[in-house]
Amino acid sequence: MKGSYNQDRFMGVKINCSESTPSRVNIIEPLYVMIYKSSKRLKRPLGFHVRVRFTAKMDMRSFGARLAGHYSRKYGYLPLRVSAREDDPQDGVHYHMAVIIDGKVSTKRGLARLLHQLQEKGFLNDYKVITPNDSCFGLALTYERDMDKFFDWLSYIGKNETKSEGVPAVSTCKAVRSDLKEWVANGKPMLTESTSPQSACSLVSSVALRTAINQDPLGEGGVGHWCGL
Repeated sequence: MKGSYNQDRFMGVKINCSESTPSRVNIIEPLYVMIYKSSKRLKRPLGFHVRVRFTAKMDMRSFGARLAGHYSRKYGYLPLRVSAREDDPQDGVHYHMAVIIDGKVSTKRGLARLLHQLQEKGFLNDYKVITPNDSCFGLALTYERDMDKFFDWLSYIGKNETKSEGVPAVSTCKAVRSDLKEWVANGKPMLTESTSPQSACSLVSSVALRTAINQDPLGEGGVGHWCGL
């Protein structure tokens, strides 16, 4: 599949990807940029995995606008988001999202409440706000190791397996689109400040792969768990 990525590291960072379970480059790239630039946008980045299934009254464009509008009005900032559409034969069409809010003023409870309200109004069939077992209130992206952990975890949403050819699979918020455009214009540099000994051994191959990538221009209501992905 064009635009696929099949390595277990991206820019030297471990991700949930392999030759047997390749991912979409146009999902992995904005996810990487969003996570490692989140501290530039938010005071205390707090990450979540959100899974939603829309009704006929909602689509991703409308959802993104409602999410942004809610946080802008209530908290005075815009959350960060990368969304991936999945066409699952058993589960049907649904969306997985990496969402980052500002933990200084917002919480998991508030995010879950917003989704619950959308469900009550008939916009969502169901939803889940998913956190790691060891970070039940959301994963604080304070240090680079936390960002690495979040990237590894949420890279799952980029998998090719449940993506349909010819159907747009990725959606991002405006801030991520802007940061992604700048990152591409700057030659797709590494955004991490350090590389662990384990990832250093794959750094050369990651840099080589960057050339190939450049040639292919993208608890309330249901608390899940890391292992529930």
